[in-house]
Amino acid sequence: MRVTHKAVIDAVSEYTGITKKEMINQCRKREYVYARHMAMYLMYCLIPSTTIASIGKYFNRDHTSVLHAKAHISDIMYLDEIKGCVTHVTAKLQPHSPQINMLEVTRLKKKINVLKAKLKRAQALSTKMKNLPTFKEIKAA
Repeated sequence: MRVTHKAVIDAVSEYTGITKKEMINQCRKREYVYARHMAMYLMYCLIPSTTIASIGKYFNRDHTSVLHAKAHISDIMYLDEIKGCVTHVTAKLQPHSPQINMLEVTRLKKKINVLKAKLKRAQALSTKMKNLPTFKEIKAA
């Protein structure tokens, strides 16, 4: 079964009790925002062919809103309510695929980003070290 934008919206709507119209609405009520962010996050994770801009268009929003929603849900993934929604919707939309622990995926992505930053700093330091004079050159001067 191919996951679509509509399928994600329907599954999140069923889980949260928030209608599609309320999710797409410009309202900033907390329950609408959580449902909207959850739907954006799940679309980003479950539909590999989609772009951030197309998800934003689906909700009548800018791509930066989708980036914010993705970061927001990733940051609060430790909450049982959020984990429950992600697990429920993922199981509903992809019943025959192995369950992905989204919290673990988020943690690993953060670790990878930290390691990339450390590697970049180490490479920069290594470049600086190559330009330093050797002990023999200092002694000869």
